[in-house]
Amino acid sequence: MPDDEMPIENTGARPRGKGRTLLLAVIVLAAGVGVWQSWDVWFKSDPTRPAVLAEFVHPGTAAQAVADCQQRLGRPDAALAALERFAEHHPSADVYMHMAEILSAQRRWDESEAKLRLVEQHDPKRGAVFMMRGDRYVSEERYQKAVAMYERAIALDPVRCGREVGEKLVAAKAHLDDVSRKEN
Repeated sequence: MPDDEMPIENTGARPRGKGRTLLLAVIVLAAGVGVWQSWDVWFKSDPTRPAVLAEFVHPGTAAQAVADCQQRLGRPDAALAALERFAEHHPSADVYMHMAEILSAQRRWDESEAKLRLVEQHDPKRGAVFMMRGDRYVSEERYQKAVAMYERAIALDPVRCGREVGEKLVAAKAHLDDVSRKEN
C-alpha cells in the first residue's frame, strides 16, 4: 500500500487531497513562524503577510484574521478599515458583527449600533446582537434594558447564546435587585 493511502492511527481515516495539502501548509507555516519569529514580530515586519494567509481560507475569515492581527497590534482603526474594505464587496453578518465588537470595545456606541442594525438585516435571528446591546446597557448601568436585551437574545438564539447570556442575565437581575433594595 502506498504511503499516502496508509491509515492514520488505526482509525481507518485516509488523508485526502486538498485537506491534506492545506493541513501540511499550515503545519509548515506554523513551524517556520514558531521557530524563527513570534507572530507579532512576523506581522510587524511585513504587513502584507496576512494577505498570504488569505489564500488558504474563506475571504471573510481572512478579512477577520487580518482585523484580529491589527487589533492585537493595538491598531483598532486599521482593523475596522480592513473590515470596511471587505464589507464593501462582500457584506455579511459576521463581518458587521466583528466591526460592532471592535467599536463596542472602544465605547463608540452609536457606530456600533449602526453595525448591529446591519447584522440584523443580514441575520435577524442572531441573538448575539441583543447580547451585545445588553452588555452596552450593563456598562451604562441601565439594567432594566439589559435584562430585556438578554431575554430577547435567549429567545432568538438559545443554542448559541443560552449559557453565556444566561449568566449575564442573572447578574443583571441581581444588580436590579440591589438597586431596588437600596431605593427602599
